[in-house]
Amino acid sequence: MTIRGVGDQTRRLQLVYLVWVVTSALLTYWFVEVILNGLLHVGSDVGGNLVFQSTPQQVPFYPFTLAAALLSFVGVTYFVLRAEGVRWWSVLLALVVAEVSTVGMINLYEQLFIVPMQLASHNWYWINYYWGGLGFAAATILGISWVLAGLPWWRRENARWAGGVFGAYLATMLVWLAIGFPSVESGSWAAYLLNTVSRLLSQATLVVLVADPRWVARLRAHIRRLSRPRVPG
Repeated sequence: MTIRGVGDQTRRLQLVYLVWVVTSALLTYWFVEVILNGLLHVGSDVGGNLVFQSTPQQVPFYPFTLAAALLSFVGVTYFVLRAEGVRWWSVLLALVVAEVSTVGMINLYEQLFIVPMQLASHNWYWINYYWGGLGFAAATILGISWVLAGLPWWRRENARWAGGVFGAYLATMLVWLAIGFPSVESGSWAAYLLNTVSRLLSQATLVVLVADPRWVARLRAHIRRLSRPRVPG
């Protein structure tokens, strides 16, 4: 088995990567468990919004969170398979890489989410929770590092567009902070919209990074055509 994404690197490096990504996938088993259990327990939050509630872990998540996770999971799986070819081992590898990187971006989103939330509320509970001790900080860093699972398949040609998508995500967070960072549970339509857009943009970054550059080029050309002013006939 040779991973094309790793290129001409040594087999030792390839082995180290495989051990890391498979071990990471084993540590993210809770992600699948939360989703499957949450889909069986549909309810609403105090603002009346549809929410999935994973009962064992007491982890609620919204439809847009699920949609964003599916976007990156399906997109990364597809483009890794395009790069490696469809073989039994490449299908397993693509699924593992997609899951680990998806969870990594969710973890990164959560860390960037709590910063404006704490600034708006002047309550530093979550920052102290994640970073208050060496063990918690190490676990937080490990969870964020999973976003690098797709690194062997990242396309340098797509770096600018991926940066643009991620920058747009950060911009939505700044807009959210500027309006006081209301919670989705409050019933604020602006909070729901900004949370939806920011979730989708953050996970879409992973897909852009591994996408076929020809796809990105066609998308860029299409956007340019749409942005040109139309001369009345």
